[in-house]
Order: sequence, then structure tokens, then C-alpha cells
Amino acid sequence: MDEMKLLPAFLAALRQTISDHQTSRHNDDALDQKFKSLFHEKVASVTNSDCKSSQSFTGRVVRLPTRALNKNPSESRVLLEICRPLPDEIIQGWRGRMRAANCISPKEKIEELIEAHARSIDRDVTVGTDFFQDAACILNMQREQLLQQHTLTPFFNCLHGLKASGKLGTKSSKHREARERYALFSFGGKHPRYCWQCAQEDRSSLGFSYWRRAHQIPGLLWCPKHSSQLLTVPRSDAFNHGPHEMTDTTVNEKIHDLNNEQTELLKRYAFIVNEIFEQMPEIDSRTASATFGKMARAADLRFSKIGTRSTVSNHLMERLPLWWLNDVSRVTWIPNKYISTVDGICTPDATRYTTVTLCLLAALFYDDAELAVAEILKPASLTQSKTLGSIFWGSKKVFDEYVAQKGNVSNVAEQLSIPVSTTSLGLLNQGLPGLGKSTTVINAVHAFLSGEPLAEVCTNYNATSDEVKAFLRLSGTKLKTALDKIHGKSCENSQSSSPTMKKQVSVRSA
Repeated sequence: MDEMKLLPAFLAALRQTISDHQTSRHNDDALDQKFKSLFHEKVASVTNSDCKSSQSFTGRVVRLPTRALNKNPSESRVLLEICRPLPDEIIQGWRGRMRAANCISPKEKIEELIEAHARSIDRDVTVGTDFFQDAACILNMQREQLLQQHTLTPFFNCLHGLKASGKLGTKSSKHREARERYALFSFGGKHPRYCWQCAQEDRSSLGFSYWRRAHQIPGLLWCPKHSSQLLTVPRSDAFNHGPHEMTDTTVNEKIHDLNNEQTELLKRYAFIVNEIFEQMPEIDSRTASATFGKMARAADLRFSKIGTRSTVSNHLMERLPLWWLNDVSRVTWIPNKYISTVDGICTPDATRYTTVTLCLLAALFYDDAELAVAEILKPASLTQSKTLGSIFWGSKKVFDEYVAQKGNVSNVAEQLSIPVSTTSLGLLNQGLPGLGKSTTVINAVHAFLSGEPLAEVCTNYNATSDEVKAFLRLSGTKLKTALDKIHGKSCENSQSSSPTMKKQVSVRSA
């Protein structure tokens, strides 16, 4: 078949492409792919008709060039057309644009093709290298730069000095590696979100739209730039298309049911998360916890397991809708119950928590969002007395707090913003054990220390002598430590003096 016979097929494909584009808009890459597909169909129909009319026909068929892929990506020499990541573009969206620009079908794995391309550039790239290393290679970027500019990892990792996880080693090394690898793709929410105005501006300037990281921050309801409500796309393949191509977007109608107080609180939260997202600071988790502990006490909120006052988490549930709380975090929100990953934040080293929860408590405790950001980014350091050991625990402040809380260690820890375990040990070293034991034992000990005989107090208060003795040993911790040191020195002195004494005896004998 000569080239002139291809002209009708070309024109027919062009007309159909134009007609389809008028009814359903496509970006440039999708439009090119659609035209190529239609043209091949028209050429094939012409070829088939010619074959039927003349079995001896041996004409030449001209086809548009297509990307021939090797079934084994490691042996493929075909290089991909590289799309540069756009400002604030999330990595999943860039991966989808790479798929569209290179006409990769949904059944093909773009990760394998990117790896093959990276290996053709750098022989040191090995099979199975993580996706970000391969992508950084073909983009001529550093891996850390790619993570910093095109994932939410820096936002999620803002907190430093968190309590060590107690679950390390419970999973296999392969399981942990896979979890860490896929954690880099994490974004806020089950489905991607976008701003309609941002998408329209992208189309005007770029001819297509792309997915932004800022729109994927957990719990964000409005676009930081336009203040318009974000739209959600409940599709698993959403990142393979531009936001402007989405026709099955959903609008959260529940936002319209928010009252003024809830709206203001959520806007404070939005301001705080956006500021931290932009600055990507290093936040001292212990100092932030101490700050929240002070504010929780000022608000008369409980953040310890024991007590009757309303908890911080319960206060959040009273002020914010449950659907939003469930969407923003993985916490199981149960009213009137101590939630360690929320209430425990107000005590340094009591629990591990996330940047999202940090911003949520900041929005709860601060009426001024700018002040909240300033104090989170540059918080006042913890007082040195809390790290001085016996000097702090032996202070009048701690003793008075112990008396005021009637020996309840949990309440003392809450007032001092120090973990219960640390408080218990610090008090015990000062001879102040927790008074959570039975009242009979405490009364018997008090009577004995006041001068009454041991047997008599045990009978009068219905306590056993073993219980009283055990409690007295706890309260004598400081005295025992002193006696241990005295006894140790006495033993050393007696041992060191023994040779001398023997020498004196021998001299006298002589």
C-alpha cells in the first residue's frame, strides 16, 4: 500500500479525534495516544480490505513509530521520555505523568521501566534498588532532594527525640524494609485531593494539571492558596490522570454542617500544618510535650490514666466532629477514655506521636495560630532542674506536690509533666513511695512511726507485720543508700587498717 492510500485513514482518524476531544477533554499526551490508536485501526481496516480483494498483494504498510518494550526490563535498551517534576508535585502524580508521556499501559509496571532506564545510565544501579533511588538517577537529582521536595516524608518526620518504639524486632527484616519503603509514599487520607482553581490555572499555563503535595496533608479541607474546598477522587488510579480529567470527584457536604467554633479551630489547624509543611523544621518532642502539659493543666484537663476530670482527647471529641477526627488520624476515638497517643502527648517521653497530632493539640490549646507556630518551632527549653536528679527530687516543690496530691504518684507526675515511671523512681529515691496501697497499711505505718508498738498497730488497723515492714523498707530507701555508703567505707577502713594492726601487735610482741 503506498502512502497516498493512507491519507483517507489519516483524515478519518483526525476527524474522530477532534470530535471526541470536543465532547471529552484530554491532555496532549492522551490526545496523541488516542490519534495513534485510531490511525492504526483505520490502516488495519484498509489493509484487510485490500488483502481480501487481492491475495497476491505485497504492498508496504506505513505505521507510526511505537515504543517497543522488552519483556525483561533489565535488558531493555529503550529509554523513557523524562518528565521533570513540577513545583510541589507529589511523587505519585509524577509517576502517573511518566506513564502517560510514554504511553505505558496499566498492565505494565512503570517502576521496572524506570529501573531499566536508570541501569542504562548508571551501571552501579542494581536490580531491586528502591524506586526513589532509580527516579533520582534518571532525573539527575539526589535521592534526599527528591524525598524533600516531592513527598510528605519531611512533614511526617518533623518530630525529634520521640520515645523509642517498643515493637522493634517483632517483624522480620524484610517486613520492616518493605514497610519503610512504602511509608515514603504515604499521604494524608485514603484518596487524593485537589483544588479546582489550581487545576484550571495549571491548564491555562501548562496545558494540563498535576497533583500537589500541599493538598494531601492529613485533615486539610481547604486549598492553602485559594481557600476553596478541596475535592476528593475516590479512584485507585487517580494519580495516572490529571486532576482536571476527573469526572467522579466527591464534595464533602459535612463541611457545611460545621459550626463557627469548629470552623475556626480547623482553620487554625490548617494554618499550623501549612506553616510546618512549608518550613519543615526539627521539633523537639519532649519540649513540645511539656508545653502542652502546662496548657492542659491550665485548662483543668486530665492527661494521666487515673483521675475523674475530662481528658484532653475527650475535650477534642466535644469540640470537633468525629468524622474529621477519624479521617485525620488512626486513633480509635472513645469518649471518656484515656487515649495514650493523644493524652500521653502532654507528658514528655510517655508515648510516641505524630506531627499531625502535634498540630491538632496546638490548634486546640492556642487561640492564636501564629503564636502556636512560634512556640512550636522555638519552644522554651525544659527546666534544667528536671535533669539534675536528686537536686530536683529533693526540692521543696516536689515534696509539697507529693503532700498536695496525697502521695498519688500519677497525679504528681501530671502536675510535674514528667512520666509516671520517672516520677515514681524519683520519689522513691527520696523515701516517698506511692500511697496507692490499702488505707489500713498506710494508717498502721503512720501509727508505728508515731511511736506505737508494731504488734499493736497491726492489730488495731488489721494489717500484717510483713505489709508494714515492706512499706517501711520502701520509705527508708534514702536512709538505706546512706547506710550502704557508710557501711562500705567502714568495711574499706577496717580492711585497710588490718595490716597495720597486725604490724603493731607483732612489734609489741617483740
